[in-house]
Amino acid sequence: MYEEAYDEYRKNNYTKVQKIVTDIIKKDPNFEKAYSLKILTLSILKKNEEAHIECNKALKKFKKSNRFNRVKGVIYFQSNNNKLAEKYFKRAIVFNKKDDLSYYYLSLTNERKNNMKNAQKYMKKAISLFPKDPLFHSNLGRMLLKENKVDESIISFKQAIKLDQKNSIVLNLMSIALELKGETKEAEKYLEKMLKMEPKNEEGLFSKASMLYQLKKYTEALKILEKVIKINPQDSDFWIKKGEVLNALKKYNEAIICFNEALRLNQNNLRALIGKSKSYTELNCLRESNNNLNKYIKKNSKDGIVWMMKAINHAFLKEVREAEHCFRNGLKHSAYLPNQTIIMANLILGKKENAKKALVLINKDLKTKITPKSLIDKGDALLILKKPKEAITVIKQAIEIKFDEANSWYTLGEAYAIEGNQEKSINALKIAISLNPKYKKEIQKDTNLKILKNNKKFKLLQK
Repeated sequence: MYEEAYDEYRKNNYTKVQKIVTDIIKKDPNFEKAYSLKILTLSILKKNEEAHIECNKALKKFKKSNRFNRVKGVIYFQSNNNKLAEKYFKRAIVFNKKDDLSYYYLSLTNERKNNMKNAQKYMKKAISLFPKDPLFHSNLGRMLLKENKVDESIISFKQAIKLDQKNSIVLNLMSIALELKGETKEAEKYLEKMLKMEPKNEEGLFSKASMLYQLKKYTEALKILEKVIKINPQDSDFWIKKGEVLNALKKYNEAIICFNEALRLNQNNLRALIGKSKSYTELNCLRESNNNLNKYIKKNSKDGIVWMMKAINHAFLKEVREAEHCFRNGLKHSAYLPNQTIIMANLILGKKENAKKALVLINKDLKTKITPKSLIDKGDALLILKKPKEAITVIKQAIEIKFDEANSWYTLGEAYAIEGNQEKSINALKIAISLNPKYKKEIQKDTNLKILKNNKKFKLLQK
């Protein structure tokens, strides 16, 4: 009869379990396993008061039972009372030092408390007591992955899969770990295995969509995300990823709808606010973009990248003071900013001290790799420092690498103007405009070109 009850327990038929175990206990009042199953099902059915009463009865009846101390701990664990849960799991271990399940739950309790060192220690102890439980290995792998210990997590996931090849959760986690390690093809194999078993598994489908997004296969990713959202429209992460994919496909209005849905589900979601801001920026709705960034900054004022995004919007809106304020805040919190972002901020601020800081980083980048972008940045920094001859040499190098880069020709035109060579400046600007007509407007307000103001050829460029 107990096997029948346990089989129903595994099928989540908890009401049936209650009937069967009640009959078992009537026939055999000393059947510990039946008592244990009865209490656990009461707890799962959220009948916590009844579960505690039954557990206390069992503890009186079986005074030195590790089983019922563990069960009592599980009840507290399920009701998020970590302190009492830990107390009873430790008490269970006192009565039986080989109680692998108590070590397992003790590990999960410590993970909840964010004590990852103890969480891993207790899970490893559970594995040493019962190495054939795939659940122990998979949870250890998950904890290691959480701490970015990717190689160690893969070892644990492999062991879990060896013991249970049909565990979809572990196959998905294994694919995530391999993707983080850069082994995309291997990651796809595990993901496909999982999706063959469970074609509608939302986590697996979401992982596949995320992988396709990383591979820049945006249309394929979008199809899968639409499928995932049909399965579960209440997960804000699915809507955010769909918004990010739509941004990548330049469908910004559709992306905003997705980010709004994510924010409806979770109004404090920072990723949704950032994604929505990017959409508005691309649509040239810069004030709406900044409104979203302001909401983000209220919750996280030390994110340098967000300050930079806000600064760029202000710069395009010609709000110089606000732009400078945001750039300074961005540089203040620049620990995790890419070099290129810091360089850009210093160049836009446009002061000599900023140009010098930018030059240090640019020269560092150029030692690693020479690119037209780095060379143009160096030219811009040299122009701020009033060194047009050096700037001309550098920009010509950029043009040699990529002749059809409009920005290079435009910067060269600026350099010649500052140097006083009007003819060469106009020729360079003519090429820049032919490559990118937006420079027709730029030349009208560029202070570096003021020497050309009365030049007839320069006036013709503006028409």
